[in-house]
Amino acid sequence: MKKNILIIASVMLVLAFFSSCYYDKEDFLYAKMTDSVCDTTNVTYSGSVKSIIDNNCIGCHPGSSSASFNGYTALNTYLNTNSQKFLDYVNHASGSSPMPPAPAAKLNTCNLNLIRIWINAGHPNN
Repeated sequence: MKKNILIIASVMLVLAFFSSCYYDKEDFLYAKMTDSVCDTTNVTYSGSVKSIIDNNCIGCHPGSSSASFNGYTALNTYLNTNSQKFLDYVNHASGSSPMPPAPAAKLNTCNLNLIRIWINAGHPNN
């Protein structure tokens, strides 16, 4: 009986030792988009911007509002007259309505750069 308890205690000690060596730094575990890994060389609507819009905007701006972002045509129509306003919103510029609104977080720097580059290129359907 003592032998079994000793073996179990030894195994638990070894497991505790190895689990304490786990490297659990958040940046290591959850790779974050940073400027150093943000690929802005070939920004396209379908490859870069669409997923950002779908994940962060469509929930509040589907197809029924004046600021509809459901698909390229609707987004392009809005941006033809409101591109700077849109950039101010997503950048949480002073004096504008921050989008996405609280409690959602501001878009990360990479996503903001991708949107800005695409809009400044004339927001092409590519």
